Amino acid sequence: MDDIKVSICTLSYNQKDYIAQCLDGLLAQRCDFDYEILIHDDASTDGTADIIRDYASRYPDIIKPIFETENQFSKNIKNISGIFNFPRARGEYIAMCEGDDYWNDTNKLQLQSDYLDVHPQCSMCFTSAYQESTGVVISKTQMRPYEGDRILTPVEIINKTVSYPTASLMMRAELFKNLPDYYMQAPIGDIPMQLTMAAGGYGYYIDKPMCAYRYFAPGSWTRDMYTGEGFKTKQQSYEKQLIQMYDDFDD
Repeated sequence: MDDIKVSICTLSYNQKDYIAQCLDGLLAQRCDFDYEILIHDDASTDGTADIIRDYASRYPDIIKPIFETENQFSKNIKNISGIFNFPRARGEYIAMCEGDDYWNDTNKLQLQSDYLDVHPQCSMCFTSAYQESTGVVISKTQMRPYEGDRILTPVEIINKTVSYPTASLMMRAELFKNLPDYYMQAPIGDIPMQLTMAAGGYGYYIDKPMCAYRYFAPGSWTRDMYTGEGFKTKQQSYEKQLIQMYDDFDD
């Protein structure tokens, strides 16, 4: 597998109940090219790493894991994809899927890469998603930023009023080889990722739910941000860092 076209980048931390479904969805892709799965486990303590090791032993040519012995996020390293996964991506394109999310369409990689192949000015391709909530309230709704397939201008991406499902993103890897300071210093990874793509071209949206986003899952950013002691302080700090990130991007 020397000619990798897509590098799938995955982050995991204490997601033993979800990681197998995530990996199964990535491995089920039907496409006419080779791809790799780059997964970074941030020192999970619940058995997630053991599940990843089992999959990596069965698919050694596809799954390339990194296992941390110390949790990097707790050391204030927020953009783990940019530090640990993007630099080792061999593909022309990068596709995202966090360890608690999953893909439910086996044609996702083929469909998105086909569009990017024939539209070189397009820097990102994304889809709608099912949004699943776990815990006390369990529901399944669709995360649908727009109605109908459409092109998004860079300005629309930057000024969007809705969230894009991170698990749906595919982008050009060349944009993420030399990341700017605003990206590496941001308090979260998906927003600067989208800003970087907006600076590199336009976006294309496919109005089809090809993945699922789990909201408030254990080990997730949303659970960490909105629960626990001092969660209001965390949100205020996040807001200030986000404003600084936009100012740096604007500069």
